[in-house]
Amino acid sequence: MLRFGIGKVSEELIMVQICREMHWTYQEFLEQPAWFIDLLIEILDIETREMKRKEKLAELKMKAKQLK
Repeated sequence: MLRFGIGKVSEELIMVQICREMHWTYQEFLEQPAWFIDLLIEILDIETREMKRKEKLAELKMKAKQLK
């Protein structure tokens, strides 16, 4: 299992996500060097965490406005 955003996700799900994001076939995925796939996983993880951080911030701002 690999970390992806928050929590753990199976390697198979990560492969599917990368193929979907990059518009690759499974064969094209397999042709990529491991270091490149590792970087893609890291980027997707960072993007997921940033998206969740922004969602949480927006939620907190709405709650703050409701308290005024």
